[in-house]
Amino acid sequence: MAIARTRGFTLVELLLVIGIMAVISTIVMVQVVGSLDSAKVASAGRDLMAAMRYTRGAALLQQQSQAVIFDVEKKTYQVPGKAPVELPEAMEIELYSATEEQLDDKTGAIRFYPDGGSTGGQVKLSVDGRSWTVQVGWLTGDIGLVDSAKAARNR
Repeated sequence: MAIARTRGFTLVELLLVIGIMAVISTIVMVQVVGSLDSAKVASAGRDLMAAMRYTRGAALLQQQSQAVIFDVEKKTYQVPGKAPVELPEAMEIELYSATEEQLDDKTGAIRFYPDGGSTGGQVKLSVDGRSWTVQVGWLTGDIGLVDSAKAARNR
């Protein structure tokens, strides 16, 4: 009577497959973490844009100028009547505003007027080479968000 012999995988073959799976999962994890950082910056940019629109609306409704105040050292911004909003730790912030709205070398503001206009300026949020810029038009007070990656692709 002959015994049938089943063929299996050797330990080396199993270790090789496990090693390949580990490399692939590491690559996927790096991509996921990178996209999460990008999502945080994009979300912070949209939140900031909403805060600026809120402030502009308050200036129009109350017929009184209102300002969003930025502290680039503490990485915060504050709208009138609200608590300061802290940006994620890894995020960098740059503020470009009118000279008269620069309170000192670390804080400044973008002011909105009752007629809908503003002092204008821009706030750049960045992390790991990716950036989003919230732009405020000085004449119209329009607020927009520019993604650096999309802007580079459109050139």
